[in-house]
Amino acid sequence: MKIELFSVPGCSACVTIRESLQFISQDQLGIEVEEVDLSIDPQRGRKYGILACPALVIDGKLEAIGAISLRRLRRLIHEVELGGTQSQVDLDGGVKQRQNPAIKAKR
Repeated sequence: MKIELFSVPGCSACVTIRESLQFISQDQLGIEVEEVDLSIDPQRGRKYGILACPALVIDGKLEAIGAISLRRLRRLIHEVELGGTQSQVDLDGGVKQRQNPAIKAKR
């Protein structure tokens, strides 16, 4: 799993998420984390429509914008791994989630 953290210098929420991602990636194998400084590479952020920081792109899909807790970040990563939910970015900084209808039908 590849996680891209989009950040800018001086962003305290970016630092918090960076530290959380470092903690998670030490604990969980198969996670590659790359930090993208939008002040240096704004085009890369535009590719995903990122206008605010921090932002997380997981396996090529924009999954979250804004500060999120370690617990919520772990849950998001777990759900993306399982493919059981489809996340929708909430511009207020969270991730809204909805159940994947195909998975729900199997229950």
